[in-house]
Amino acid sequence: YQGRKPGVYKAMGAIQQELGLVDAWVKLRKPDPGYTYYSAPHAKLARLDYFLISPIFLKQARIELYSRMVSDHNPLVLDVELDGLELKVGRWTFERGLLKDPEYCEHMSKWITEFLG
Repeated sequence: YQGRKPGVYKAMGAIQQELGLVDAWVKLRKPDPGYTYYSAPHAKLARLDYFLISPIFLKQARIELYSRMVSDHNPLVLDVELDGLELKVGRWTFERGLLKDPEYCEHMSKWITEFLG
């Protein structure tokens, strides 16, 4: 299915890179990450299910792929042990200067309108 929607995979890769995220399944299950979806009528295997996480969680993470029972997707379960994880993140604050940016305000106004729909 990757060949059918190349734009989706390209956009997902760009978002992943921009946010500094990693594909937990690939990182934790090398060298053969396997597939999460099987289409019997088309005899196709695909990776459709993802957990994109910050690399700081990899040491505390476990990921398992279970056999499908009801769905056409194999359940993918991510477990992250947060006890003892020391995050060195500062407090987030909103950049007030954005409120003076007409393009930003217009974008957010449209987004809020669509979201509240």
